[in-house]
Amino acid sequence: MKGREYKKMKKIAYGVKVTEEKQKPSPSPDELFEMLDLMIDLDECWYLDSAQNYGLSETYLQKWVATKSDQELKGIAIGSKIYRVDPETKKQRTLTSDVIYEGGKKSIQKLGLQKLDTFWLHDPDPEFLLAGTLEGFSRLCDDGLIDSHGICNATTTDYLEQIVECWEKNHLRRPTCLQQTVNLMMSTEDQKVIQMAHQNDIQVFAIGPRQKGLLSGKYEFNSDRNGCSTVELLDK
Repeated sequence: MKGREYKKMKKIAYGVKVTEEKQKPSPSPDELFEMLDLMIDLDECWYLDSAQNYGLSETYLQKWVATKSDQELKGIAIGSKIYRVDPETKKQRTLTSDVIYEGGKKSIQKLGLQKLDTFWLHDPDPEFLLAGTLEGFSRLCDDGLIDSHGICNATTTDYLEQIVECWEKNHLRRPTCLQQTVNLMMSTEDQKVIQMAHQNDIQVFAIGPRQKGLLSGKYEFNSDRNGCSTVELLDK
């Protein structure tokens, strides 16, 4: 991502998904602000993930950002997402260029920012021509409202390939990052998607690396007499 000075990426980096109020137990605003302050103090997190579809996520984040100076936020990237499901009507919608553009502007306004560092396409419409969707992101980039845009959960290499072909064919702003599930039990297709992302110079943001990894406590690691190792899912 370009446009601001970011902290150097560590081999292991931490991100924060600003919580949805429907999650139980849900932290109070004061508890959330304390966690975000701790994140800055530890100097371990450089990206905050939000979305209109995360309930009061953007509202809480805006209140926290308003208490911080530019110096305190230096090196912290803030992003949001747009879903096919309208956060207000809860109905499916077609992600046209105008829907993307207005959605980005609305997130910027709710977050109290001048622009987003990253705006993500989540749950894209497989029936709708991608050119219209990607055009909306290009317009936001051209107008200086977002620094970059990305893709969430490109489930197949075919889908990611369609995106690559679409931006090249239509001379649109290219996505620069991909949020993808990365863990011990990830599928071969997920691995291929990540490999394709690297081949196209798309930065990969790992989602939930501990949810299904060895450190999650969900697996038992065993070795037999011949030195062969197995990993078994515990019944929890």
